[in-house]
Amino acid sequence: IENIDILLSSEEDVADISQVVNKFDGIFILHNSFGSKVAYKDNLFEFNIEKVLKLENINVLGAGDIFAGFLIKEIFEKRIFELNSKTVIFQHIIKSLDF
Repeated sequence: IENIDILLSSEEDVADISQVVNKFDGIFILHNSFGSKVAYKDNLFEFNIEKVLKLENINVLGAGDIFAGFLIKEIFEKRIFELNSKTVIFQHIIKSLDF
């Protein structure tokens, strides 16, 4: 993963975000059915749906694909990929998620 700047995964594949962040020099995005975490080096942003908004026993199949599609759209439409540092890219990704 030497030439990767942004890596996206789900909690089904990675239970502990620190497992990846400690070995990866890029921005790591981890999503689950109730939110997401974005990490870069020592920086961590967490977004979680409020408990009262969480629905039980729903099928979230495909939600991760929609989340990934949204992020890709944001990164390309806002030209985030052209920014000059991973720290600035990290901050812009957070702005895109924190609406």
